[in-house]
Amino acid sequence: MTQMFIALGITAACFAVAMLIFRFLGKPQNLGSPAGLNLCGTSPNCVCSTDPRPSHHVEAWSSPFDSEQTVARLADLVRGTPHARISLLEPSGGYLRAEFRSVLFRFIDDLEFLCQPASDQAGGTVIQVRSASRAGHSDLGVNRRRVLALREAWAQVLASR
Repeated sequence: MTQMFIALGITAACFAVAMLIFRFLGKPQNLGSPAGLNLCGTSPNCVCSTDPRPSHHVEAWSSPFDSEQTVARLADLVRGTPHARISLLEPSGGYLRAEFRSVLFRFIDDLEFLCQPASDQAGGTVIQVRSASRAGHSDLGVNRRRVLALREAWAQVLASR
């Protein structure tokens, strides 16, 4: 029985050390800027509207507002989302970056929006989006579900205007 508790303690300690390494060494990598969003890497923990690969692709969003107004409204949307923190907001560049922390292990995911004028005659803005985990290989679909949930919330923002 004592050996079982020792083994359990060692396992828990190793797990805690691994979580700390992911938390403190997981600096944001491969993030975009107002110049453009980067494509996802090879791991399945990322989705991006500019990535053509079906396993990583999500549709871009649209907005009837100009880029600055769109970024301001997206910032309000993100601020109202649990476990989110805006880390960079550049309204004039149409760019917003936010961090999402998981409740249990405090993993960080980075979400980016890049708002650009639509190229068609209707005007408005195209919203490019990218969401990716900083650590690990698989996110079990968390980033895709987050983007889809935020897209639904964005549709409600547009419907209530």
